[in-house]
Amino acid sequence: MNFLTKPQNIPLSEINPATIAAWKLKYGEVFQIENAGKIGYFRNLSKLDYKSGSLKKAFGNDLVDTAIKTLKITFLGGDKEFIKKADCALSAMNVLEPIYEKKLKSINPNFK
Repeated sequence: MNFLTKPQNIPLSEINPATIAAWKLKYGEVFQIENAGKIGYFRNLSKLDYKSGSLKKAFGNDLVDTAIKTLKITFLGGDKEFIKKADCALSAMNVLEPIYEKKLKSINPNFK
């Protein structure tokens, strides 16, 4: 697993406004996702994610597996259920998929 795909895994109890501000400086947009009392923080996909091949490894036929692998690439911190449990992963992907798709199309206009 390279540095792009390794989740930061910062526990929710350690995330504060300064942490989020630092992420925004480093990654630009930061997304907070809530589901069933769980909170996760994610960044957008990057050109490096695309070029490294990490995304190709994430995409597959299994929707849950694809969601979890994709979220692991962009997970910054919070409740790890988002990158481990199907219901949380699918909930997060419902919100993040259009954002990720828009970013991927800006990187590669031929992305489908």
